Amino acid sequence: MKDDLIYTKTPAGEDAVQERTRLVQRNLRMVLILVDGVVNVAGLKQEVGDSAMVESALAELERLGLIESPEAAKARDASEIETLPVLDTITVIGPEPVEIPLVQADTVFDEETAVQVQVASKYAPAPPLGARDSAKDQRRSPLTDISGWWEATRKERAQAKEEAIYEAAYGKDAVEAIDARPPGSPPGVTLVFRWSWLVIGAIGLAALALLTLVLFPYDNYRPEFEQRLSQALGDDAKIGEVRLAFTPYPAIVLDRVSVGADPYITANQIQLLPEFGSIFGPRYREVVVDGARVKEAGLGRFSKWFLPAGMGDAAVGRLEISGLAVDVAGGSIESLRGSARIDDAHGLSKLVLRVKEGDLRVEVTPGPTGVGLSLSATGWTAPFRPELLFSFLEMRGELVPGHLTISSIDGRLYDGSLNGDGLITWAQEPTLTLKLNFQRLAADKLLPALGAEPAVDGAASGKLQVSAKAVAVQRLDRDLRMDGSFSIERGSLKRIDLAEAIRSPQQTTLRGGTTHFQEFSGTFSADAHSVRFSGLRMSSGLMRVAGQVTLSRQDGTLTGRVGMEMRGSATAARSAVTISGSAREPDIRISRGG
Repeated sequence: MKDDLIYTKTPAGEDAVQERTRLVQRNLRMVLILVDGVVNVAGLKQEVGDSAMVESALAELERLGLIESPEAAKARDASEIETLPVLDTITVIGPEPVEIPLVQADTVFDEETAVQVQVASKYAPAPPLGARDSAKDQRRSPLTDISGWWEATRKERAQAKEEAIYEAAYGKDAVEAIDARPPGSPPGVTLVFRWSWLVIGAIGLAALALLTLVLFPYDNYRPEFEQRLSQALGDDAKIGEVRLAFTPYPAIVLDRVSVGADPYITANQIQLLPEFGSIFGPRYREVVVDGARVKEAGLGRFSKWFLPAGMGDAAVGRLEISGLAVDVAGGSIESLRGSARIDDAHGLSKLVLRVKEGDLRVEVTPGPTGVGLSLSATGWTAPFRPELLFSFLEMRGELVPGHLTISSIDGRLYDGSLNGDGLITWAQEPTLTLKLNFQRLAADKLLPALGAEPAVDGAASGKLQVSAKAVAVQRLDRDLRMDGSFSIERGSLKRIDLAEAIRSPQQTTLRGGTTHFQEFSGTFSADAHSVRFSGLRMSSGLMRVAGQVTLSRQDGTLTGRVGMEMRGSATAARSAVTISGSAREPDIRISRGG
């Protein structure tokens, strides 16, 4: 598979991203989400960190018809192009049939011929069904029809004007017509004056209409707009002012809007963009909300918005949001933006928000008591401690007043993966509980992210339970307690050489070096004060190590004791090792036994 190949999602692939149960394999779903028509295969491999998995996933997704290459997309588009018939002449049906030959683009018609073609086209039969231009869609917009009608009318009026002038100059009533004109007036000047006054009158009417739009007392309609908005949202709505805006597009503007008797949502401004031909609605192609703030108590009320029962003859096509802030768990999430889908049967069915372009995407689904959340991100750093960097993250849950239930977490970070679930509550005493499984995380990358010395490298797997209690949700990450087990394969222990300690009987205290191992495992417990490792087991060739170590998080000092055994063909050498110093510069003191 070529690394410079760029895949795009097919319509079936877009549907599969929205429907989680349609594609349950985690690796296929992850790669499908990352495919965006911009990043090539090499970029996908770099993001995921597993080239073989990316290639096999892309091949399977292409086989399932969920993604396609540029060549496949071009072939699909080409198959939809219809062949146009080639015509030599056009037969015009009028008083007498006339055949008009088709000419090249550079042929110049005189005015008489142009008028004949314009008149003839009025009686021309409709083109056969299926005939369309392969370079440009032949569907005509209302503006195109109006332009054609105006051009035909202009030419007919010009022809009528010329005929009137000709009749006035050379017809049988020419003398009477000339005597009736003012002295020195050229033929047809009376007709020109009449058209001038008509143009001036049209301009005046347009100016009057514009002044009417500008000076119209729109705020007199504020009670009517409040009633419509209250019915659409299923709750009491208040509007500070109603006015009309012309830039960047004509819209009805509602200033200082609040929803709810005890307002759970406020907005600086709501713009209503009516459908073409209507300024007061009630059908709006788009509603733009700016500067809104949502309180936690109103999370369950969004499910009542835009329900058919309250809309009547009104309709909203799309909802755009900018500058959104959400007050939740005693804090605030700022600067959100996004768009919402309005379903004709279910009202506000889904709201898609972004914190940062290409960074974090949140889908919000209103429910009767709260909102469902679906979060996805690439290259995202967690905004709390520890600040873990996820190359990919997908999380699902439900947010209701007082707690957040996390039903699933799936992510890739530090060359490995992480999955689990959890619960965060803040109705009374804020608490956090997470149950996580991790596989093959790079220990030398993970430890610095956790604020620890990179004393070990290798692929770490295990289980982790995180819990915390605090006076506020914002302080939960400052008082975390973590308990779990780990196993590291094919790594090394930095700044300690246990094998050298056994080989050098004359030395009783050692510093520095490296201990390579095939497997290193144990359990751990960490809080704000210390990290305790117990049940430690290490195998390194003929050497076996067992013991426990405690690391102080206040000053970084180490204390611990381990036993070592080096087995030979006939005998076994045993030593007891006391560990002290710090994680950056550990000291080992050796005492020997038989």
